Amino acid sequence: MLRNPALPMLARARAFNGCRSGLAALEFALVIPMLFVILFGGAELLRYMNVAKRVQNAAIDIGQMISANSSSISGADLWELYQTVPILVPDVRVDAVQGARNWYSQAAMNVSFLQVAKNNPACTSNCAFTAQVAWAYGRSKRACGTLSQSSSSSFNVKELPDSFFTDPTNLISVEMAYTYQPIFGTLFAKALRINRTFFIAPRYVDYISLTQPTAGGGGITGANCAGF
Repeated sequence: MLRNPALPMLARARAFNGCRSGLAALEFALVIPMLFVILFGGAELLRYMNVAKRVQNAAIDIGQMISANSSSISGADLWELYQTVPILVPDVRVDAVQGARNWYSQAAMNVSFLQVAKNNPACTSNCAFTAQVAWAYGRSKRACGTLSQSSSSSFNVKELPDSFFTDPTNLISVEMAYTYQPIFGTLFAKALRINRTFFIAPRYVDYISLTQPTAGGGGITGANCAGF
């Protein structure tokens, strides 16, 4: 009687197909890395969003305190406000301690007083406006001069959102920047820079002057611009 040599191989294939030994372990090994990525990635994203919100709130709180001044503010006053940042954003202090460095190397605060005025004071409609820096304070402070209009939400220090070029106004600009250090994502993501800017008008006076711009600490100074 002749035997088909392919039959033993087919039998082994059917036996292998029906075998479930070790399948659960294999599935677990394939799925668990993705579960860890989702779990720790979600935790990292949530932490980033919380820190970004704290940075934004710090800019708002400091801006509101500056706007409450009745006539002037000094470089020493701004330095004291700057020292509230590790309280408002606790991650700044934690990162500084862990990295054995000054906290103000982790978080930057730049304050500017901006003036938006009509090019022609007699203009009553469809007027053109110019925005200028009156004074600035910070390690990376705005340079004196004219600011251009920006229609983008990601404007830089040489620009001002075009929504402010509609009426003559004076503005306080508080720019906060923080280097976010991921905890779980260090293998996949580098440090991220969080930048937030808050604009507010003075509450009680039209103009708040900067006195003693070089006073304060941390090697951070201010500067008054010519003509203001």
